[in-house]
Parts: sequence; structure tokens; C-alpha cells
Amino acid sequence: MKKARLSIVLTATALAAISFGQEEASVPFAPPTLQVATDAEGLRAAQARLAELKALPAQTTLLCGSSLQFPFYHFAVLPRHSPAAIAEQWGMSFGSLAPYALANAGLAAEMFAEGARAAAEMEDGEARQELVRQFQSFGEQAIEQTCQALCKDQPAKVVPYLKQLIATKSVTAQFGDKLATLPASPLAAVRPEFLGQLVRNLQPVLAGEGAGAEQARAFESAIIDFLAAEDIPADVRDALLDTLLAPAFARAGADAAAFRKLLADAKGLRARLPNAASQESLDQRIQSFGERMVEQTYQVVSTNSASETIAYITKLAETKALTARFGEGPALVTVALNEFPALSPAFIAKIVTKAYPTVAGENAPIADVAAVDALVVKLFQGGLADEQATALLDAFADKSVARAQNTLAGAQQFFAAAEKIRAALPEGDLRDSLDRRCRQFARKATVKTFRALCPARAADVLPYLQNLADTLTLRLIYDGKLVSMPKGPTTALPIDLVGQLSEDAFIRLAGASAPSPENVKHLNALLDFTAKLLPRLSEGAQQSLLDRRLDGFFLTGNFDGAIALLDKGLPSHTPGWCKGTAAKLRYHRFLADGKKDAALKQLLIFIDFMLSDEQKDFEDCDPTTGIIYSREWVVGKNYLRCRDLARDLKDATLEADYFKKAKDLYATALKKAKDDPKALAELKKEAQAVGL
Repeated sequence: MKKARLSIVLTATALAAISFGQEEASVPFAPPTLQVATDAEGLRAAQARLAELKALPAQTTLLCGSSLQFPFYHFAVLPRHSPAAIAEQWGMSFGSLAPYALANAGLAAEMFAEGARAAAEMEDGEARQELVRQFQSFGEQAIEQTCQALCKDQPAKVVPYLKQLIATKSVTAQFGDKLATLPASPLAAVRPEFLGQLVRNLQPVLAGEGAGAEQARAFESAIIDFLAAEDIPADVRDALLDTLLAPAFARAGADAAAFRKLLADAKGLRARLPNAASQESLDQRIQSFGERMVEQTYQVVSTNSASETIAYITKLAETKALTARFGEGPALVTVALNEFPALSPAFIAKIVTKAYPTVAGENAPIADVAAVDALVVKLFQGGLADEQATALLDAFADKSVARAQNTLAGAQQFFAAAEKIRAALPEGDLRDSLDRRCRQFARKATVKTFRALCPARAADVLPYLQNLADTLTLRLIYDGKLVSMPKGPTTALPIDLVGQLSEDAFIRLAGASAPSPENVKHLNALLDFTAKLLPRLSEGAQQSLLDRRLDGFFLTGNFDGAIALLDKGLPSHTPGWCKGTAAKLRYHRFLADGKKDAALKQLLIFIDFMLSDEQKDFEDCDPTTGIIYSREWVVGKNYLRCRDLARDLKDATLEADYFKKAKDLYATALKKAKDDPKALAELKKEAQAVGL
């Protein structure tokens, strides 16, 4: 019966193969099941049929687990171009053969050999990866079961077993009653990540509490052997070192003596580590542990008082040694790290950055601020990476600027520390950032001070501006008093800022209406001051200030000054505008002097300008009434003035001519204002003078 059953299965397999050889999808594939041949005749028949199947064209014959040297076998015939079906078949084969292979090292070796052959033939990358994953899973399962059995029954053999695994890097496991290593192949290779996790899982048993000293040393030796591999991935190396150090770190966190022993043991361990990468990783773990201890300690200390916090972070910066609370006791203990890297400036800067807003905040005593700023200066003098330097600089500037806005002592402390920090910074982004923060504060504080003086303390405005122009150094008002800051790069002001404040002074001293007699005096002094200031300003600042000086001449009734300015020309206005405006001013001056003939000539020059193409789109709004004046309205009004002057000069012809021109212009102005009721009402009143 067994022979007949074998023959039937082989026949079914052959039929499936023939169907697949003709049309890939014409007949659904019925995978064969596990076969058991119990005598030599059955094995020979299976071998013969296998040879026939392998001869079929365009087929892949998968023999999963046996070359028929064993009574357990499983094979199938699949289209060579069906990688998904191939991977699926291997999955089913594993499910059937794995229990037998775990009990028979020879069968396991055959499975891995056949799997390696199949993987080499596969052109599909995903199918090949799936095949590799299946074999890895099988091998790792065998290793885990072996570890469990050894830990339970023969714990003394666990470390030698680990060493053998690490040495061969191939699947080594208990197959039945035999510990065997499968031949090296890509499918039998043990992943370093798996070995690393395996070692970590074994740590509590082999080196945890209750483990013998000899066994713990042997376990440590096995891990060091593992770390000797040059190609070990960084994450696996770190995991192994964590496994070695975890128990010692747990003890060290609660006891300073235990930490000192940890450092001594780690020093010996480092000497035994075979490569620089492993040594560097060990150093990083010691340093990382120390930094965690510091951060935990800082969290406790910072809740006590500012003075304790300042003392703590200062000691860290001065010693760069581990100063921390070990266990629950309140005492701080300093432990020198000796051969291991000291606390880095970047880490200390990180702690100081975290502490700064609290211990040097806006309301902090200036003595505390000075102490923390001195620490900040030292950190910058020692050199910091850009990222940490930027964070520390921002913390310093944010709080220092806030203090400087409110108190003289805060401002003096800010600039004193800023000068020292600036001297420690190389040219580049960091220094530029500090300069920018200082300039921003200086500018805002200067404007704030100026506005406190002008116009409330008008007599102090010009001396203040003069002092700024002379020194170009920050001068601020605190508690009503003006105080100069020490001269230096961080307190330096641009001369253009003095020009901008002078412009503002013209506006503020003028007031909403005509300036008071007292302010006229201050405006005249301001005109004298800005005349000397102008050559020192940039081109743009000069242009802006010239316009304000023209306003100042108007406000003080200084027509000669305004005319002289216009005759030189203003960059912000065309030559025609300057000539026309100067003519209008000369008209007023000649009229005041009773020189009506000269006044008329100047008024006509102004009218010519107003009638030029340059002024064709002219409109002017009276800020006091909101009425918009058209060009025709303005020129018509001025022709009426010309008529009055011609009448006074007894020139009837000119009088009539100017009247007619005024009337024509008013007629046009009325048409333009027809949709502006407010302007139209005012215009009609004036137009009555010309009979409209």
C-alpha cells in the first residue's frame, strides 16, 4: 500500500508539471504533500521520477529538504518564471519539513543547500528576499530553542555555545541530540542584529543578580569576542555594550563608589576591546551616563534656589567633572572621569541655556546675572559648536534685552557681557547675530528715549542729538536721567539714525498746528545742527532730511533759507518743482517788502510751472478741511492775485488779461469738481469773484 501511495503522488506531481509546462495558468497548481518512503525501492522510484521532472524544459524543480538520502522529502515542479509560486512553495515546504529538520541535522543541511541553489537561480529580487527571510526565521528559531534548552539543562554550556555562534556566524543548533553547525552559506548566516538581541536576552541569566562571577566573566568575554568583528553594525555594537554596562550603570546611579568602580572596570574593558570603533562607543556610553546623571541632578537643584543652581552650573563649567546626586541623598558628589571624556562644553552650555531664563531672568538680582553672564562668557571663550552656541546666545540676548529695557544696571550688565562674548566669537554668523540683537535694542531704546524727550523736554532734544552725533554711542534715559553707555562695538550707533531722529524732531516740534514761539527757537537751532549733520549722512538719509529741513524753514518763516535750499535743488524733487516753489516763496517775500512788480514776476514763474506738463495730474488736499484742489483751481486763484497786483501797478491791460484767464480756469475747475460737493461749495464762493 505504501508503494502504491507513493506512485500515485508522483504521478499527480508529474501531471501538474506537464500542465504548467504548457500553459502557466490553465490548470490550478495543486502542491504535493510531504511524502514518506520507508524502503529502498520507494526511494529509488522517487529518485527516478525526480530525474524525469528535472529534465522538463522551462521548469524549476524544487526539492525542499532532501536529495532522497533521507526518508523525508518534498519536491515540486513549477514554471521557472513564477517567482511568487516558488516562494509560496518554499513556505509550504518549511511548514511540512521544519519539525523533521529540527530533529535531524542532515535534513536541515540538505534543506539549506537546496534553498541556496534555488536562491541562486531566482531572478526576482522580492522572491529571493522572501526565501532568505524564511531560512533566517528557521535558523533563528533553532538557535533560540537551543539556548532555552541549554539554559534549562546545561547552563555551563551556554557561553561556549555563544562563542561558537559568534565564531562561525553560521546556524549552530541542537538538531535532535546533536549540536551541529550548518555549512556556511548566505541562507545559514546568522544576522548580527539577532545575535545582539540574543546576548541581551541572556544577560539577566548569565550576568545578572545571582550569576556566578566566573560565569559573568565568561559571558563578558563572549561579548568582547563578538565586538572584535570589524563589520559589526553600529547599533548592534551599541546594544552589546549596553548589555555589558547595564548592571554597572544601575548600581552606579545609586552609589558614587559604584560609579568609581564602573570607571575602573570600563578602563580595563576598553583596553580589551579590539578596535577603535568599539572603544569610542564605550567612551560615549560613559559620557552619556554622566550627562544623564547631571540632567537629573539639575532638575532637582533647579527647584531649590537660584543661588544653588548658579553654584551647581558654575562648578560643572569649572571642573568639567561629573558632579551629581547619587541615589536619594541631597549631597552633591564630584567624580573625576579621568581617562574618559569629560563633560563637553556643548553639554554644559546646554545646561546653562536651560538654566539662564530662570536664574538670570528680568527680575533676577544683578549679582546673580553677573555670575551667570561670567559663566556664559567663559563658555564662548572655550568655543562652542554653532547649534549650541546659537541656543545659548539666544537665551542670553532674550533675557538681557528684557532687563536692559527696564533698568540701567540691566543695560550696563548686558553690554558689558555682550562686549566680552563678541570678542570671543570669530567673524561669521554668530557674531553677526549678536551684533544684530545689540543694534536692534540700541535703536529701539534710542527712539524710545528720544520720544520721551521730544516734545515734552524740548530743551533737551538738541543736546541729546548733538551728543549722539559726536559720540555715536548709546545714550538712554532711566528714571528721567540721561546716561551714556560705555563706548564699544555693541553700543555703537549709525550716524543715519541721528538723521532720522532729527527728521522726527522737525515733525514733533512743529506740533499739530503752528509751532509755539519757544519751539520756533528750537527749530531754528535744529536747522543749524542738521546743516552740519548732512554731509555725514548716506545719500538716502540726506535726501530725506533735506525735505524735513525745507519744512523747518517754512515753519519758522525763514523764506531765505528755504529759497537757498530750493536753488541748490532737492534730490526728491524735479528742478521744475524746486524753481516753481522757490518762485512762490520769493513772491511772498517781495510782497511783504512792498515790491509788487517783483512779486508779480515770481508769481507768474510759479504759474508757468503749475501749467507745465509736469503738473498736468496735480491735485492737492488741504489736511485741515479735506478739500481737494485741482490744478485749474490753484492757478485760477493765483491769476486773481496777479490781477490784484496789476491793478495796484495801474496796468489795466494786464489786469483784464489776468481776470479773463482766472475766469476760464475757474470754469474748468467747476466742471472738475461737479462730483465733489464739498469742494464744489467752496469753489462756487470763490468763483463769484469772476462772475461765475
